[in-house]
This record gives sequence, C-alpha cells and structure tokens, in this order.
Amino acid sequence: MKALRLILKVVLFAAVAGGAWVVLFHSEWVKSEHKEEEEAEPVTEVPVHVSKIGRATLHRYVECLGIVVPELRREGKDAASARIASPLAGVVSDVLCTEGQQVQKGTVLFKLDDRVARSDEGKTEAALASAQATLAKTKASTRPEQLAVARIAVEKAKQGVAFAEKSEQRQIALAKEQLTASKQLEESALQLASARQDLASAEKQLSLLENSPAPEEIAEAAAKVSEAETALAAARLQKSLLTIKAPTAGKILKININVGEPLDATTVLAELMDLKRLEVLGTIPASEMSELKAGQAVEIQSLGSIAEISLHPDPDVANDAIKQAVIKSTVSSIGLQIDPKSDTIGVRVALPPDSRLIPGQSIRMKVAVQERANCLAVPEACVFNDKVGIPVIAVVENGKSSLANITPGLHENGLIEIEGKEIKEGDTVVSAGAYGLPEETKVRILQDDDAMRGKKP
Repeated sequence: MKALRLILKVVLFAAVAGGAWVVLFHSEWVKSEHKEEEEAEPVTEVPVHVSKIGRATLHRYVECLGIVVPELRREGKDAASARIASPLAGVVSDVLCTEGQQVQKGTVLFKLDDRVARSDEGKTEAALASAQATLAKTKASTRPEQLAVARIAVEKAKQGVAFAEKSEQRQIALAKEQLTASKQLEESALQLASARQDLASAEKQLSLLENSPAPEEIAEAAAKVSEAETALAAARLQKSLLTIKAPTAGKILKININVGEPLDATTVLAELMDLKRLEVLGTIPASEMSELKAGQAVEIQSLGSIAEISLHPDPDVANDAIKQAVIKSTVSSIGLQIDPKSDTIGVRVALPPDSRLIPGQSIRMKVAVQERANCLAVPEACVFNDKVGIPVIAVVENGKSSLANITPGLHENGLIEIEGKEIKEGDTVVSAGAYGLPEETKVRILQDDDAMRGKKP
C-alpha cells in the first residue's frame, strides 16, 4: 500500500514538472493550440448572389383556351368562309373548281343544266319584241297622207254644203213667185241636209285622225311592253342562278358534288374559306368580364406547338422557342351573352395573315387586362417573407445586407413589381441565399446575377 502511494506521488510530481517545463521552454505549443481554436470559430459572412432593382413594364393576364375559326362578316367585309349552295334545284353540268384552289370573289365554280332556262328566255325575248312593235304601231297609226286626204274631204264637204244652201235659197225664191214645183223645193232641202251630214262626217274623221292614237291605247300598249320586259328579266335571272359563283375570296376546302348529279336548295356544293382571315374564339370566365375591353393586347400560343417544343431536351432552348412562337394581337370583340352552362363569355381575337394557324386548332390565349409601365421590379427570387410573414427584400450596401419592407405587385416572366419607401432603382438586392438572413448581417457576394438585364416582359 505504501509502495502504491509512493508511485502516485512520483507520477503526479512528474506531470507537474513536465507542465512547468513546457510552459518555461515551449510556450508556443500552448499558443498554437489556442490559435487553432480561434480559427475554428464560425465565419459571420454569408455568401449570396445579388441582382439590381430595375424598371420594367409588367402585365396582369387573364388566360383562357380558344379555337381558331374564320372571321365573321363585319361592316365592309364579307365573312371569311362560306358553304356554297344553289338557290335552285337542278342537275350539275360543269364543275369548274378543284379542292385547294384559290379563287376570287365572283369566280364561276359550278354550272347547272340551263336548257329549259334558255328556252324560257327566248320566249320572253320574242314576247317583248312583239309588245314593242305593237306600241310603235299604235303610236304611228296616223300617217301624214291620211290627214291630207281627210282635210280634202272636209273642204269638199264644205263646198257641197255651200252649193246646196244656194240651190235651196234659189228654189225658195222661185217658190214665192210660184215659178217652181214644191217637189223641187223638197229635193233641194234634202240635198242641203245630206251635204251637211257629209261635212260633219268628214270633220269627225279628220278630228279622229288628228287625235289618234288615244292616250288609253298608248298606255295599254306600253303596259304590255313593261310586262314583257319584267318577264324577260325574270327569265334571265332564273338562268343566271344556274351559274354558281364564289361569294368571297378564299380557298376551296372541299367539293361535295360531281357532274350529272341532281341537287336541291339544301345541297352544299363546296366549302370555301379565306385562310388569311382567321380569328380566335376564346371563352373567358364571366367574373373577368368587367376587365375586358376591345383593343387590349393578347398573346396567342398554339397548344400543339407548345407541347412539341416542350419536348426539347434543353429547357432554355424550349423556352426561347415558345416565346418566339407567341403571336401578338388585340381583342376584336367581346360577346354580349354569358353561357349559363359554363359561366363564360366569348372573346374574338383577329389573327395576322401569316399566323400559320389552321381552323379548328386549339390555342392558349393571354389577355393583358392590366399594365404597369416603368415600375420598379426585381427577380421573383429576391422577394420572401420574414419571420412574421411580411414581404421583404435584402438590400446590400457596404458589404452588409438589411431587410426592407416592400409591397409586391404584378409579376411576369420571372420579375415582380415592388414598392417601398426604403428602396430605389439601382439598389443591390440578394437574389439567392436571402431566406433566413437576420435583420442585418455581413454578406459575401458570390455572383452578380444582373437578372434585370435583357428582361422584356
């Protein structure tokens, strides 16, 4: 037991002596350990990525689906499509168009058998010619030589009356002196009466010739001419309806009939459409109706092209291709009636002639119902909520970041509108690594994202 205690005392003494020796002769060993402990303390600088507060024009969109359709008829423009039919029943004699053919308005497309119509036209032309001849004959029924003969007859009758009057007066004078018989007196009186009747007849004949034809006769003949002209016009119209023309310019999409086939007024002969005059018919929720206006900017994308482009293995290439596939347009018209089944309203948007879209194609449409021009904006990653849920951004100045309260607004294409009293254009803000930063801390900038450069919402 005494030996154990002695050993312990020797060990303790050796330890104390060794420590004293280290302190006296190798103090750097102790300092080195302390230095390593100091260097092991956590670093207070936080590595972050930054961006700049810039200005941009941002929009709020109402998105919807739509379908490509031909334009409706508008003031000064025909409809962009037509289902061509015949106004008359008949038999097709000629098909003068082909599928895929581009035609102009008024181009002859079909002809129907017109033999009966041509026969009717000939009959009405003959009837008109006859009526016109009758009218001309009626107007020219009195010739000048007839009037001359009638006037001569009147003069001759007057002379006869004058001679008969003188003869009668002579007989009366002789009768007073009883130098003539009563029979001769009676004969002279009869001759005078006959001469006067001849004069009256001649004068009546002259009056008829001078006033011929009567207005009633001319009116009757003219009415027959007008009736014949109307009948001819109807026959020619009937014949013209057997020639079917293009009601508008466009491309023949489909032909539904062949030569020799019968048809009626309900038969669709062909379908015609102007593929350069298309529009999108979209449906917008009725709740958004109050914000829609004609003329608002619209972005149109084909669902088929989006799906195809999105399959590209490089996301950046796919996104750029989708942006290039966007068609810019404006709202043409807004429907006036809400569909009670879907609670939506129709919106029509005109397409440019070179849109390369086809009727029936499904598209996605974005209507810009609100625009904020030249507003302060940062990448969406710059904005986050602090511990109490208030939207903030981390502003970097002199190597330190501090949180600034902001009011977020519109966001588009990765940018978000911000408003705040403590921020201004050009301020540096944390774009990555901001979440969880304390109220104020040192930061070490890893990279300036410059996310506002080249942004075109």
